[in-house]
Amino acid sequence: AVFAAAAVPATVVAVDAHSNEGERDEEAPPALSEGDVIIVHRPFADLVAGQRGAVVEMDDDGDARLRMEASGRPRRGQSDLETDDDDDDDDEAEDILVLQSDFGHLRHDPNIPSVPSQDGTRHRRQHLTQDGAAELLDELRRSLDSSYWEGALAKLGQDTLWQKGAFLEGLRCLVLTLVLPLLSRWGFEASRRGFVEMQLAVQDYTHGQSPDSAIRAKADQVSRQIYGDMHALLFPRLDRHAVLYGVG
Repeated sequence: AVFAAAAVPATVVAVDAHSNEGERDEEAPPALSEGDVIIVHRPFADLVAGQRGAVVEMDDDGDARLRMEASGRPRRGQSDLETDDDDDDDDEAEDILVLQSDFGHLRHDPNIPSVPSQDGTRHRRQHLTQDGAAELLDELRRSLDSSYWEGALAKLGQDTLWQKGAFLEGLRCLVLTLVLPLLSRWGFEASRRGFVEMQLAVQDYTHGQSPDSAIRAKADQVSRQIYGDMHALLFPRLDRHAVLYGVG
């Protein structure tokens, strides 16, 4: 769901120094900060070009822990007939640790500006208390429990002919209009980036090896409200979840 998923500890992604010889990109690697939305520019490790993710945390060495959306493509070691939906591992929920030397494979999402460092200090994303995360989800649930939202989802589905890609693209914009007033009240920037940071702040309690079961249940309920009838189609397995990092 948008705010809930089980995750395993971050996997370190290392790149063969000779795997991309002759494919050097002259553009400087991006300077990453927590809450940044990134897109894979060149495939590396198990990540594919165009795959999106968000920077969950920057460590003291300048390496980044990323949370990636599912690629929908076979992973290394899978056949073309296998996808992540056939695998028992929750790949889309897996955090990966990308070394600073490999940032050249990534680009910022041009629609969601990065927050530059100030005086050499990286931007740190905002967090919520445990009670705050639960209360925020309750407020979201009440906002989504309306005939307006049900009608907007139905119209979006009809306009996009229920095609997954088009539906999700439209949903990103639709959800943003709903959450903008909430963002300011909870201290987040009223923007696409603020929505990303809000999602990550909630996921602090729904991800990891010991997620808070009560908050995760609330998050799952909110996710089903957000996706409506498309939830079962997009996530046929109940333990499969996705995120809307590319809001708008």
